[in-house]
Amino acid sequence: MFDLYFWSVVAFFAGLVALIYVNRRRISFQYYVLAMYRTQRGKRFIESVASVSPRFWKIVSAIGVVAGFCIMAYAILTLVLSSQLVLSRTVKVPAMQFIIPLPQSTPVNGLGFIGVPFWFWILIVPFVLFPHEFAHGVVAAACKIRVKNVGLIQMLIWPGAFVEPDEAQLRRAKLLDKLRVFAAGSVANITISLVAILLVQYAIWPAIVPSGMVLTDVFSDMGAAAAGLKPGMTVQKIGNMSSNIGYGTYALSYGYLLVNGGNVTTEDVEGFSMLITTLTALDGYEPNQTITVVADGNPYSVMLSGRPENASIPYMGFSAELKPSAADGFMLDFFFPLLWWLTTLGPFVALFNMLPLYPFDGGLMLEAVAEKLSKKRAKMIVKAVGALIIALMVFNFVGPTLIQSMMPA
Repeated sequence: MFDLYFWSVVAFFAGLVALIYVNRRRISFQYYVLAMYRTQRGKRFIESVASVSPRFWKIVSAIGVVAGFCIMAYAILTLVLSSQLVLSRTVKVPAMQFIIPLPQSTPVNGLGFIGVPFWFWILIVPFVLFPHEFAHGVVAAACKIRVKNVGLIQMLIWPGAFVEPDEAQLRRAKLLDKLRVFAAGSVANITISLVAILLVQYAIWPAIVPSGMVLTDVFSDMGAAAAGLKPGMTVQKIGNMSSNIGYGTYALSYGYLLVNGGNVTTEDVEGFSMLITTLTALDGYEPNQTITVVADGNPYSVMLSGRPENASIPYMGFSAELKPSAADGFMLDFFFPLLWWLTTLGPFVALFNMLPLYPFDGGLMLEAVAEKLSKKRAKMIVKAVGALIIALMVFNFVGPTLIQSMMPA
């Protein structure tokens, strides 16, 4: 059977190889797997943005330094807490996983990796990398550190981008200016992701996804049917809680299904979102109690029973779906899943990049501070901290498997 998605990925890489070959004289190759393309294009734009108000960029980037160290502390704390969960055998799968693109339309959670649909990956990379490197360049130019080149990187299946400041000027720069440049990229990623989440949560999602949920089935021997609820009705409230499915619930459902190895289809995410909403609404209620459900504008008194799989959990006795709308098809199958990946991988890249591990930005920040405190011991400090971070990362990756094999339940 012809797999259009797979062959579109093959065509993409064939075109990429052809493009690299045509421009081979302008591309530098290292270790046969890394291609770097340097250009002056974009440099003038970076400098023009920085020149609009260098003082503004210096103030913002100084705040970014504080934010950068907070992000670094949070990243380290996350690694430590994750390691504790691995040691306690609470986490039984790799707590740190590789993110790789796959030539298929559905995401996959495998042992030690999470596979992203390839075309999602291609759309995500510019969203994450370009603002990151652009922020580095603008802050460097605002601090009067010359930007030599901008460029693109391709290492096997992983594309990248870079802004190349003048290293000599960067080394001679004041400590605060160095920290401004190093912190700018990750802070930009976090900021853009937060703005995108707020925009989706409070503007895009409400404008596209109608309020309420439509009953698809009402089970004849349950409280919902006895109360008079019927398929096709739109539920507006369950108890004191609105039955609207927000983007936050959708995003939580998508992430939960992905991390726990379930299906991440439109139907499964929608169904799990409904489950979260109804369980939240029923929180505090018990079987044999009555709850008021508002459907089509009318109140219905529903006697709760127990869920078939667990009689202690209250159950109304119906299934539902999002109201049919423009959200069907493209929006729920592609647009909102893509937004989930964009707003998840942006902060993930920022956290990872701010770990005090050389040559990531966090490691460069640590090195700059260490050199200011003790130039002789700076490299030793950076190497020692880096070794500890690598050890924690490796433990989070292989620890669960090793512990399970050595001490099976």
